[in-house]
Amino acid sequence: MRRKKNMLLLGAALSALAATACGTAGKPPAPADFPAAGSEWEESSTLQAGEASRTVLPEESIAEISRIFYEETKDAGTSYGLETAARVVAALGESGYVAVDGGNQVDMEGADEVLEFCRMAEGEENAEVAILVVDGPDSFFAYELKCKGSNMTVTRTGYRLGVDGKFQAEGSTSYPAGFWQYTQEGYLIWEGSPFSEEEFVLTLSNAPEHTAIRVLPLDSRLREYNREYVLPVGYGWNNLFLCSWSEEDYNGLDFYDLFDILCPRLYGRQNPYVAAEGVNAGGICQIPEEVFETVIMRYFKIDQETLRSKTTYLPQKAAYEYRPRGSYEAQYPEIPYPEVASYTINQDGTIALTVNGVYPYENTSKAYSHRTVIRLLDDGRFQYVSNEMLPSGETPDTWWRHDRLAAEEWKEHYQ
Repeated sequence: MRRKKNMLLLGAALSALAATACGTAGKPPAPADFPAAGSEWEESSTLQAGEASRTVLPEESIAEISRIFYEETKDAGTSYGLETAARVVAALGESGYVAVDGGNQVDMEGADEVLEFCRMAEGEENAEVAILVVDGPDSFFAYELKCKGSNMTVTRTGYRLGVDGKFQAEGSTSYPAGFWQYTQEGYLIWEGSPFSEEEFVLTLSNAPEHTAIRVLPLDSRLREYNREYVLPVGYGWNNLFLCSWSEEDYNGLDFYDLFDILCPRLYGRQNPYVAAEGVNAGGICQIPEEVFETVIMRYFKIDQETLRSKTTYLPQKAAYEYRPRGSYEAQYPEIPYPEVASYTINQDGTIALTVNGVYPYENTSKAYSHRTVIRLLDDGRFQYVSNEMLPSGETPDTWWRHDRLAAEEWKEHYQ
């Protein structure tokens, strides 16, 4: 009964995809209850990393893909970005390939093939699909997913553009997927270890690979809001979207971290007060009040008194004391990234964005959710109004992040 239900859910996903293509709104599909890691799904697989037959794209496909990349990226140069990636993905789709960009910021081409693969695989039918993931102007990955019975294998091949103008396979590895799932948010996620016993001996690492690929398309307005207001700040090195706060109570916001993030956005260059070299010797900076306040007040409706009470202000210097983050305040490199899932325009003109934290490292496309409100100003600027962590049954685990050290702790570690 559950298997039949899951097939119907994936069928709904196909219907939603078709509705989107026709310009009508469809609800996202419910998640399929695929087996979790550690279940009989994983135990029944006897495949070891590297044992699967490794296949590469045929020569005629490589020639076609090389032509597509050349035509779509020849004018990009060092300015390769989202628009170029979108053109490459679209051109690959027109040529019959399933394609998406490496950052999941462009709608997948050939998504119906991936959904059909998931439906068949969940029903333990033999199924396979190949997905091209564009990783830049001169590289891409080809993922070949194959299911036989209850076992799924992944073959990942990396390709890089050679001096002859053609892509060459740089390396290929195959491994069993100990976990995989098609999620309610429209992602195909899998995990598996691509390392053989021999590679473990050489690298002393058998860390699993986590891959999350967005299958269902997102409304262009949602992507635009995300790129403009949420993604540039993200979840790294700051807590703007990781705690609840409002203009009435800025709560635990770290305005020093926000200065680090927002200063480059306002001025187009890195924060000049970050003393990356020699910081462990105990270097402390003083940021002139007009500089610090200009950056923060550009993005928040906050008065001087409140801002100075949340920081270390030196009235005799007319400056803010600033201690750069050091090695004891580093964060883990694998962090979630935000994705705007819906929005509402409030009566006062502010916009409320509902955002999901997509976390491939933990095999989830919704590690937590938050509602961020922004205010658009007449001069083209905007302000962050509030952020609310939405209840999900458990407190979000932001284990990858470290708060800045308190003054005494900072002195103990760095001085």
